[in-house]
Amino acid sequence: MDSPLNGPDGLPLQVDSLDSHGGGGNKTSGGGTGGGGKKAFTNHRERFRQQNVSGAFAELRRLLPTHPLDKKLSKSEILKLSIKYIR
Repeated sequence: MDSPLNGPDGLPLQVDSLDSHGGGGNKTSGGGTGGGGKKAFTNHRERFRQQNVSGAFAELRRLLPTHPLDKKLSKSEILKLSIKYIR
């Protein structure tokens, strides 16, 4: 039976019992049942994580004083400018 848990990032984790074959290995063949739900769940969790990371970078970017204010910065530029600004 599946039971929801929260991971260190606050997102729900899924704990599955072992299948009838006694192993919890990856299902690579398309003929298995129940594998699609795990992949969809994992994809959703990764999309959510990426949105959180992007949102954090956007917030950090908003706090950095640059000219012009609407200049597009890469994530590495945001981190470098943040370090420079803090020092």
